[in-house]
Amino acid sequence: MAYKLAIVTAIYFVLVLGSGCVGGEASLYQKFQAEDPSLRIEAALEAARVRDPRAVSYLVDRLEDSEPDVRFFSFQALKEITGKTMGWQYYDRPALRAVAVSKWRQWLRQGREDQVLQSNDNGGGI
Repeated sequence: MAYKLAIVTAIYFVLVLGSGCVGGEASLYQKFQAEDPSLRIEAALEAARVRDPRAVSYLVDRLEDSEPDVRFFSFQALKEITGKTMGWQYYDRPALRAVAVSKWRQWLRQGREDQVLQSNDNGGGI
C-alpha cells in the first residue's frame, strides 16, 4: 500500500510541483481549505507522508471535494493514516460515496480519531 502512495506522490510532484503550481508557506491545515486544488492535494499527500492523525477530519471533508483528484488523494491519505476505507471508492456514484462519508463522520464522532492519534504517538502501526 505504501509503495502505491509513493508512486502516486512522485507523479504528483513531477506534474504539479514541477510546473510551479504550488505556492507559499501555508500550513498543512490551511492548504486543506485552499481554493487551489493542487494545494489541497499537497495537504493530503503531506498528511499521509507524516501520518498525521490530526488531519483525518480535514481529509474526511475532502472526500466530498468538487475535484475528483482531491477526493482520490484524500482517500489514499486516510487509508495510509487509519488503515480504513469505510467502503469509500473514488469511482462510486456520489450517493454511494456519501454513505461512506457518513460512516467516516460517525467514526470521528465516536472518537476513533483519538485511537489513531494514540497509536501513532506510541509508535504503533495501524
